[in-house]
Amino acid sequence: MKKDRYTQAQVIDALKASRGYVSIAAKALDCHQSTIAKYVHRYPAIQQVLTESRDAVLDNAELALNAAVLRGEGWAVCFTLKTIGRHRGY
Repeated sequence: MKKDRYTQAQVIDALKASRGYVSIAAKALDCHQSTIAKYVHRYPAIQQVLTESRDAVLDNAELALNAAVLRGEGWAVCFTLKTIGRHRGY
């Protein structure tokens, strides 16, 4: 079996620094995005870091959406009602 070019720690650090953006992590490691994908597939710890990083980005997006709703921005209110509020008939 071929030896890994990067350690798990290097890939994890690159993913954390890039907030889960694989293309940015790959650029930092000077490799192709498919290399990162292979590490994610091979190592559960790396997959976990990728998932957690992307969840943090989603959390920030939800907070920004909520702030727009609280400011009464129509697009945000409409979007929220059509998605989160759809079970209420919106």
